[in-house]
Amino acid sequence: MELTDTYDRRIWRWWVMSDIIGKSNDEKIKIQSQEDDTKYPFCTTVHKELLCFFSPYYTAAIKGRFSESRTDLFTLRISASQTRLFVEWLYTGRFERTFMDATDMYVLYLFADQTDIIALRRSIIDSLVRHLRSPRDPGDMGRLVSQLPSRSGLRRFFLEEALAERARALRNGKVVAWNWEQQGYVAEDFPEDFYAQLVNGHLRNGGKEPGPLSFSNTCNYHEHEDGEEWKMTCGRNFVPRSVRKPQLAYLMDPSIEDLTQAKGKWEREENDGDFTDGFFDSEETKAVKDKMDWERSTWNSEHVTKIIASSAEMIKITGSKPDKDGKIFSASVHRGLLCFFSPYYTAALCGGFAEAQKSTITMNLPYDRLADLVSWLYSGITIAVEPDELFELYAFADEKMMLAFRRSIMTRLIEFNDPGQMEEDAMSYVKRLPENCGLFRYLVDYWVGVWAQLPSRSAMEALDADGRIPRKFFYQALEKFVSLSEKKNRNDYWHPENHRACLGIACNYHEHVNTYEWSESMW
Repeated sequence: MELTDTYDRRIWRWWVMSDIIGKSNDEKIKIQSQEDDTKYPFCTTVHKELLCFFSPYYTAAIKGRFSESRTDLFTLRISASQTRLFVEWLYTGRFERTFMDATDMYVLYLFADQTDIIALRRSIIDSLVRHLRSPRDPGDMGRLVSQLPSRSGLRRFFLEEALAERARALRNGKVVAWNWEQQGYVAEDFPEDFYAQLVNGHLRNGGKEPGPLSFSNTCNYHEHEDGEEWKMTCGRNFVPRSVRKPQLAYLMDPSIEDLTQAKGKWEREENDGDFTDGFFDSEETKAVKDKMDWERSTWNSEHVTKIIASSAEMIKITGSKPDKDGKIFSASVHRGLLCFFSPYYTAALCGGFAEAQKSTITMNLPYDRLADLVSWLYSGITIAVEPDELFELYAFADEKMMLAFRRSIMTRLIEFNDPGQMEEDAMSYVKRLPENCGLFRYLVDYWVGVWAQLPSRSAMEALDADGRIPRKFFYQALEKFVSLSEKKNRNDYWHPENHRACLGIACNYHEHVNTYEWSESMW
């Protein structure tokens, strides 16, 4: 993938972040917040190329002839909490550590403006519009606006928000027309051009109130140069479907509350009988003991940031399979991050095994799939979308006991692929999967839906004329098909023809223990 200064540095994307880390030549740099009288400076290690890529300022400061380029520790002119937010964004593209401190976000925007990080400014605008919509103190607004250039997106956002608030106050009869000082907007507190825009904005439309202002389109405040620049940045973003609660039959160990809630739809004895048989696995239940374990079970940017902040130690991961050009994947990641999501790597890299003494580990994945792993570790998203690519990642995640990775892969598979149109032959992967894992059950459900379209059982068996389908898989799918066919005879909604609906709910295949664990896992 070629990275271009023109567009890629203008918006945070997970595949760009992964590519930078993979090509970073293991160069790291320590960054810390400025000293504070009340708190210790926040200090952590980040990839030098990642910091420089988004900021021409840091490219010059760290790689140029400035004195800073000769030091291994770089001090940012922001506080500890703001530096933590910056590191969180640098690797994940999000701000989930707080919910959310407006002052920190404003100062971080000023920092992004001073260091020329337009991608960070755009992410901050998105968060402000979505989470921090509230009237601003005019005095605070004046001090912020005075530090922003006239074309700043945040300045325009403040202007339109003030106009919208003014319109609401006029409609409610709380202010007198034309009198901005009545709301605390004193001319001396604002730059002259900004205050003129406030007044002129209100005077437009022949002195009538301005029309309704919509803040739903955050790109209005992203400082896009033109339609082409928008198309190549925000215009390429993908907005996933909302997460839905898993159905009862797909919980690994439903609680009494889960069963009680389902009572209105099914008879209680049916819930205690064949409907739930075969879906719950005691070993999985034991593996997820408490909330601390549940935190490892779903990717969350807050946890990622904490780990990066507390674990400066890195480890190099390399692939065992070259790409088409003969290159072997190699990248350094935070050791604590890999261990957090994988009990397997916790034992291997933090225990008494020989691997714990190594600075490099080799993974049995091809070049592009290792890039997917790095992308997911820091952003929670894989680059891959094709079924065969996701199947390979899932089998690896299962072997390394990475439940959070498996869940992300299942979500990705369902978001990008029509469950009724799967063309990949998944049987080679089925042989590597345990029967209780999410992908195994997803493929069982897929085959049940396929069989529902066939005229007879003989036609079903003809699909496996060469015996390529593993017996455990074939019989489990057949058993479920027969069970659902019996429900069809009782006019139950869950018969084979309607069974495809469950394939569209990713949480059905996330191996959730019960509803409480599901709710704790939804960040």
